[in-house]
Amino acid sequence: EDVLQKFDTGAFFKVHRSLGRILNILDRMGLSGSCFLVEEVSTGRERVIGDMEEMRRAKPGYFSLLLVRRAR
Repeated sequence: EDVLQKFDTGAFFKVHRSLGRILNILDRMGLSGSCFLVEEVSTGRERVIGDMEEMRRAKPGYFSLLLVRRAR
């Protein structure tokens, strides 16, 4: 939470184990519409998810990335 309060943009790496907790924090902070989950970057299976409910259902791989941007 501290990172997102100090900076406008955050990148969270390797979120495969903590995605649910992070999404709960983003939801509580009103940032649920400001994030993207990116999986399998630079492969033929690359996927970008911008829908919070779809993120909650996803089973992200080890190197999945979550990008968050606060509105200014």
